[in-house]
Amino acid sequence: MKDLKLLKNQKSFLMIVAVMCLVLLFRGQSPVFVMSYMSVMVTILTTTTVSYDEMDNGMNFIFTFPISRRHYVLEKYLFGVLMMTGVIVAGSAVSMAVLATQSVTYDTQECIVGIFGALLSSVLFLAMMLPVQLKFGSEKTRIAMLILVGGVVLAAYAIRQLARLFSLDFSWLMIRIQQAGMVELILCALAAAVVILGISYLISAAVMMKKQF
Repeated sequence: MKDLKLLKNQKSFLMIVAVMCLVLLFRGQSPVFVMSYMSVMVTILTTTTVSYDEMDNGMNFIFTFPISRRHYVLEKYLFGVLMMTGVIVAGSAVSMAVLATQSVTYDTQECIVGIFGALLSSVLFLAMMLPVQLKFGSEKTRIAMLILVGGVVLAAYAIRQLARLFSLDFSWLMIRIQQAGMVELILCALAAAVVILGISYLISAAVMMKKQF
């Protein structure tokens, strides 16, 4: 309830994001891109609730209630997942309505896979942001995220170079993904999301247990 009331104070920002998404849809932008954009914006707002909690010794007050630090971390993940899921569901409905008014044809299977892809990308963003936010706070989070993203890019580049050096061929994986059915892709995306969030939660819980207020 506290986090919902905090987001309610950001309704102007949410309205701006919604209007921007509608403009993008009417200009022919991909619904998948729009949904990904919306869910990432909501995920960013979710992580900012941690900053609000830390203001004016807020954490000391929060833990006077009958909750543990692990419960606090778990609530942030559940809140983030619920918010991004709600935004993607609502965004999907609006996107389909806009496409219908423009008489645009679309592949149902491709749209469904795209929706779950948007959800997975938001989950990845949440899984990276929350541990960093809890560890470094709002002031150092931007720098830490830049370092983290840079590390991911360098790791991807290193893997690509190693694959070339040792003549490793991953084309079979791309072919397998293209040949997979919709149900299989959705199940794999959900399984990956659960694993990623589980690992991120363990990291965040460990960070929270060591913090002093």
